[in-house]
Amino acid sequence: MGIEPRTHELNVNAARLARAACDKYAKTNKPKFVAGSIGPTGMLPSSSDPVLSRITFGALEDTFYAQAKGLVEGGVDVLLVETAQDILEVKAAIAGFERLFKDLGFRVPVQAQVTLDTSGRMLLGTDVASALITLESLRVDVIGLNCSTGPEHMREPVRYLTSHARLPISCIPNAGLPLNTGTGDAVYPLEPSPMRRCSANLCRSSA
Repeated sequence: MGIEPRTHELNVNAARLARAACDKYAKTNKPKFVAGSIGPTGMLPSSSDPVLSRITFGALEDTFYAQAKGLVEGGVDVLLVETAQDILEVKAAIAGFERLFKDLGFRVPVQAQVTLDTSGRMLLGTDVASALITLESLRVDVIGLNCSTGPEHMREPVRYLTSHARLPISCIPNAGLPLNTGTGDAVYPLEPSPMRRCSANLCRSSA
């Protein structure tokens, strides 16, 4: 709490640390890249909730602009919007990026990943087909899914993306849906070995 005024400083320094680590281990035949991860704000502008929807598109755009500016100045190779649960918030993020690119005079690639539940929809009901149409209408370079359900429930949405997307796709699953233990800790049910097998099967069956 209370670190909002340091948004630019924190993002610049985080990106520089990641950049230095990548440069240390990069090789000519194995380059390393830094993705500037930008998660959801916690607001749901499309919802009817009086608290979670109490934000304007412009305010969201400004928030994402500030985050992206620090990350790009710190040396990231790609801006990664991830764990998005409201497609309107994603649109605000892309709008913020485009304004930043115009101000800077150059752009970096943008990767946009939405989060789906076990029904194959985002939290507010947007299905994978609608999300794809929206994202392809924006200036993004990679479209994907991450978090939430784990590899098994991602199989059909990923298959849809591989069949219909005109852009490269990405998929970063959780180790299953997190379980609330009642102690404040979230536990992911898939152990490393089954997670590896499920993820490998997801890649093969969706290819």
